Amino acid sequence: MNVYSRAPGKMILIGEYAVLEGAPAIVKAVDRYAGVEISDNSAGNFSVEAPNLGVPPHDFVMTQSGKIRFDPNGIPSFVNRLGFFGRLFETVWSFYHQKNIKIDYCKIVLDTASFYDIELNAKIGVGSSAALTAALVKAVDQWVNGNRSLSKKEIFLLALKAHRRAQKGIGSGIDIASSVYGGIVEYKMVKEDEKDFEEPVRLHSPDDLQIISVWTGKSASTRKMVGSIGEFKNVHYLRYKEIMDNLSRVSRNACSAFKSKDTDSFLQCCGEYYRLLLRLGEEGSVSIVSDVHKNIERIVRDSGGIYKPSGAGSGDFGIALSADEENASSIRFALQKNGYKTVDLEISETGAMLY
Repeated sequence: MNVYSRAPGKMILIGEYAVLEGAPAIVKAVDRYAGVEISDNSAGNFSVEAPNLGVPPHDFVMTQSGKIRFDPNGIPSFVNRLGFFGRLFETVWSFYHQKNIKIDYCKIVLDTASFYDIELNAKIGVGSSAALTAALVKAVDQWVNGNRSLSKKEIFLLALKAHRRAQKGIGSGIDIASSVYGGIVEYKMVKEDEKDFEEPVRLHSPDDLQIISVWTGKSASTRKMVGSIGEFKNVHYLRYKEIMDNLSRVSRNACSAFKSKDTDSFLQCCGEYYRLLLRLGEEGSVSIVSDVHKNIERIVRDSGGIYKPSGAGSGDFGIALSADEENASSIRFALQKNGYKTVDLEISETGAMLY
């Protein structure tokens, strides 16, 4: 038996950082996919490989305590690169073990090649780790359950638990929500208590809203950025809370405007959100709005549009926004004239799925 699954990446439209404090955020699933293939393994053990990362097949076993143990003869540098997968698989293994469901020996192939852009010659930061997590959970569920598969909500909660463990607790889960559910959704952070879980709400973009994905030219570490803001929260809580309250207010207003298809109000909210992110970074001594983002924002503003970083900031992507298709073309031209790359990231209507 062979199982194939895939899950999309993400682009946050509004709500980064504020989502960590319970504010609603909007995220769009994009057409860059992580894939997982699971097949029978007659060798009597597990193996995993990641061809696009240059990682050859590595055998592993699961200990009685639910820990992954790679072949001691494996190449250490490759085993280290499989550490993220190992933490994911341990969580998934534990989930099924508690249900007295056995995961049969298998070969697992991981594929995140779609997140590497040949033209940019870079790995683009649109949620590859979350997409891989969602695809792995979906594939393993099919492998062990077949037609008795978990619901989308159950897939999300398991993927969220696995991803949080692999990321050492950092993150809101917004990228997992996008990878599991697909489309454009409004998301509120899920705490440890699953009883308070609100499934993401599917949204539809205003017809006239133009979204341009702009590559800053470098990748950034979400964990490092979020961790630094966490330190600012611990040391200067009142200043942090005041900024976060404003970010939350604007994010709520932006969600309302998006749902009512009030594009002008949504754009105004995004402009205000940019300024608040700038302040959060300055107060917290973190370059959320780096010099590159500032320069792109100036170009977009001079061209009649609105700009903000998408995600944790510093590098990766920003989004230029407009309510007019002709204006969007002018923004693209101005950005390209100044040496910035725009990347076509279309919406992925489906989340984690078998194919």
